[in-house]
Amino acid sequence: NNTIKGNDVRDNNNNGIYLQTNCDFIKILQNTVHDNDESGIVVEGGHNNTISNNLVYNNEHYGIFIKYTINNTITANQMIKCGIGVEGSVAEISANIIDKENKVNGRTVYFYTNKTNLDTADFLGFGQPGQIILAQCKNSVITNFNLSQTSVGISLFNCRNNSLSNNIANNCTKYGIYLTQCDNITILKFTSYY
Repeated sequence: NNTIKGNDVRDNNNNGIYLQTNCDFIKILQNTVHDNDESGIVVEGGHNNTISNNLVYNNEHYGIFIKYTINNTITANQMIKCGIGVEGSVAEISANIIDKENKVNGRTVYFYTNKTNLDTADFLGFGQPGQIILAQCKNSVITNFNLSQTSVGISLFNCRNNSLSNNIANNCTKYGIYLTQCDNITILKFTSYY
């Protein structure tokens, strides 16, 4: 039950804040994490952590990166020119809370798990999207969005029968679109360059 709060973490050759295996029930709050050569805040293998109200910007890979971890809450973070990365099994990814109070370049991070028939309204209810992450979603449409200058514009994990069209994801630090274990994904008129 430790707290990392109110720090200025910057200019590191690797990650800014890094929690590894068995780092559980830690709160990372109200830090400024920027200009790190890899990611700003990383949780790898630790569980039940809270990442909240941090300002994270200009990190080379991800602003916040959670991998092989469950039951983390990511809320009310402000990210600029970077975003959120997730890695692990679909069950692990889905067992985290990434709420719509997280912003990338002032726009909302939309994270949905186990949803069907998502459409434009689902990605506008809390403002324009800055990043979209879907896990086990199907029959959904993502169209006419600018998801530039984040870590990954659109991420799909184990999704089926989704359509992505007329989207832009320029100058992303990792990928414009990232798909893994997906079937029948249609991508049309997508603009992405670095």
